Amino acid sequence: MSPIRRRPATALALTALLAAGLTTAAPVVWAAPSEPTAAARTGVPAIDLDRAAAGDFGPCTTTVRGVLSKPLTIASGITCLDGATVRGPVRVEPGAGLIATRSTVTGPVSAHGATALVLADTTVGGPVTGTDAIGVTALLWSRVGGPVHLAGNKGPSQVLANTVGGPLNCAGNTPEPTNAGLPNTVKGPKSGQCASL
Repeated sequence: MSPIRRRPATALALTALLAAGLTTAAPVVWAAPSEPTAAARTGVPAIDLDRAAAGDFGPCTTTVRGVLSKPLTIASGITCLDGATVRGPVRVEPGAGLIATRSTVTGPVSAHGATALVLADTTVGGPVTGTDAIGVTALLWSRVGGPVHLAGNKGPSQVLANTVGGPLNCAGNTPEPTNAGLPNTVKGPKSGQCASL
């Protein structure tokens, strides 16, 4: 399998999530290779950054590659999109998770109460909405055709180096989203906790 295209700060961004406290409460742990005990500290699966760079995310219960010509609803477990194309919307239900890399979703992406919502180097044709997450929320080097709304999420989050085709709004997230110094390009206004991102 060919590795994903890694931006120089990919590991930095995910390691920053770890440093922000991800290993203390979240259901999914981004564990750097230098942090082998991260999973042991939390009792949940770890995602090794080097393995992730090779397309192996560890805790995925389902991996989608190629083309899926229908909407995708994730009701349980963690679904990983690896270089996939989903022709339709993606919905993540409470207690489930989505990790997408190098993928395309032609419709919107929405998640409520997710254990993970990660879009890395991914294109979304519509809006992205993530609310009340209990794990990682990360939008990294992705392209979103509509607005992005992140609210009430209780795990570490990063929103960095994305191109957003509408407003970027963040509210009530604990902790507040960060961008590791890599600003987003937003065609609409930036507001709330994302006003400076």
